Amino acid sequence: ILVREVVDQIVQPAIAGLRNCGYARLLNKGSPLLGEAFVSHAWDGGFVAFAQAVFQVFQAWQPVPPNLWISFLALSPGGRNWTSPDKAPWVEAIQRASTVLLVRNPRSDVYKRLWCVFELFIASNLGFLDRGALRVHGANVPGTSRRVELRNCSTSTEQDKEWLFSYFQEHPGSWEEAEKVASHVHTTFFR
Repeated sequence: ILVREVVDQIVQPAIAGLRNCGYARLLNKGSPLLGEAFVSHAWDGGFVAFAQAVFQVFQAWQPVPPNLWISFLALSPGGRNWTSPDKAPWVEAIQRASTVLLVRNPRSDVYKRLWCVFELFIASNLGFLDRGALRVHGANVPGTSRRVELRNCSTSTEQDKEWLFSYFQEHPGSWEEAEKVASHVHTTFFR
């Protein structure tokens, strides 16, 4: 089962009709938790592999594992209502986080998913790579190129791809920087 299928079959039905309420907020009704670790992943990856990777990274954190910010659990339904990708709710979440985890999976190459590359770009701009606060875990897609090219990246909707591409075009140097950051992360953490 894919992460996307879990969202469609469990998360979305549970929060349908609720305003400004993601699944995590629904479960933590009276006491919402701030994310301490931001988790980036591809929605077309296997859910079990995703959960195992997250568990493996955070199980040994002491004294307790951090609160996780995971998009499909944190965001409310109803689509995008922010003006620019860098104004998205997850950007605030990543700014608050002390660590970022990129979860790879063999079904969907995170280095070819434009949202994942954009999240790495934002994480780099916020200093997560420089201070060693980026973790990468999970299996790589076999035979994947370590050179990331945005033009080869995809999104679930053409609208998102156009929106993200327009962000890069409006911010000189960001396209090249995003490719450089993602290629560096892919090469550094390749195994």
